[in-house]
Amino acid sequence: MSASDVQLRFAAEFALFLVALAGLGFSLLRPDLLVSRAVARAGAAAGFVTMAVAAFCSGALVVEDPSAGPLVALRILSIVLLVLTSRWW
Repeated sequence: MSASDVQLRFAAEFALFLVALAGLGFSLLRPDLLVSRAVARAGAAAGFVTMAVAAFCSGALVVEDPSAGPLVALRILSIVLLVLTSRWW
């Protein structure tokens, strides 16, 4: 992997990490504006947390292969949680 590939991957994962942290902060500080039900609020917060963890692990090269099984599972879980809770947005 070249240096520019690593930098581009870091930038993309860092942006995703910041978006996930913003979503988590929004769901914790003003949950009534994000989701109308309490169960969906927990699902949205969990979705943003799993997205942030996956972005951190990939961007910090804790997991070097972006197609590693646990990393892909975290990303799929975050997408599923956010899609399921988006019904009550």
